[in-house]
Amino acid sequence: MMSKKQSIRFVFVSVLILMLSCSTESAGPRPEVFLSEERMIEITTDIQLVEAALNYRRNIGQDFANTKAEYYAELFERHDIDLQIYQENVDYYNQKPARMEKIYDAVLKNLNDLQTEESTENPE
Repeated sequence: MMSKKQSIRFVFVSVLILMLSCSTESAGPRPEVFLSEERMIEITTDIQLVEAALNYRRNIGQDFANTKAEYYAELFERHDIDLQIYQENVDYYNQKPARMEKIYDAVLKNLNDLQTEESTENPE
């Protein structure tokens, strides 16, 4: 069974590969509702945390179908966007690989910082 840290990294890498594989070569126009790199980092960090929580539920055998919809609805409401706005911005940034890599590096740093903070507060 994967550790919590391995699960988070697995989900992060999987989502990164999926998003980068959907990118196109030509740069398109900015989305109508444009999210700054900082907002993309915050939102993507939260998405990774939601995915980690859902994977944990799946790993311990809990049903998470309804929970997934609830988690994402709350996440998008908290950030005052919807899935379409987020996806349009992901598509936009995927056309700019250096900027998208910067975003994902910052997300990974956020997740590592959170994990370090958690392990410091609750040593095993």
